[in-house]
Amino acid sequence: MADDTVPVGDPTADICPWCSATLPSADEVNCPSCGATLTGDVEPQLPGLTAIDAQAIARASQAPIRQQRSRLLSWISGEYDTDVEGAPADSEALAPPDEAVKREILRLELEAEVANLQAENEALIAEARLEEADEEVAVGEGDEDLDVAVAAGADPLLHPPEEAAAPTVGEAPVDERR
Repeated sequence: MADDTVPVGDPTADICPWCSATLPSADEVNCPSCGATLTGDVEPQLPGLTAIDAQAIARASQAPIRQQRSRLLSWISGEYDTDVEGAPADSEALAPPDEAVKREILRLELEAEVANLQAENEALIAEARLEEADEEVAVGEGDEDLDVAVAAGADPLLHPPEEAAAPTVGEAPVDERR
């Protein structure tokens, strides 16, 4: 294609509008380089593209369409459509909830707070158990219980010794329950 470019000194040379190749003559029907049709027998009539569509003009003139204004622009300018479809807002929909609903909301909030505090308490107890276990391993305490459990044929990981069990939440002193 570099060979088919227009020479600089020849401004009247005919070129293909599709591939920009130089044409041997202006009377060519097809481009010899890319095969594009350069001239056709009849100009095609394409309604809406090369010709005015009469049916479209007739349809447009029959029913004038009211252009809707943007709701944002209406709100900014203060001009509201009074014939806008839709149900009017119910005043009860915007009213605060009644006392029974408020009580239920408060009950659910309190239950959630209690559940959060219980989970936090259990996490603190578990953390304390882990710290105690780490200290026992570091000091070497509890090896006797492990030796007894292994000698009895129990798996110490699945069934830890009973005296090593930490107190539950219900057995914990009152000041640790918070």
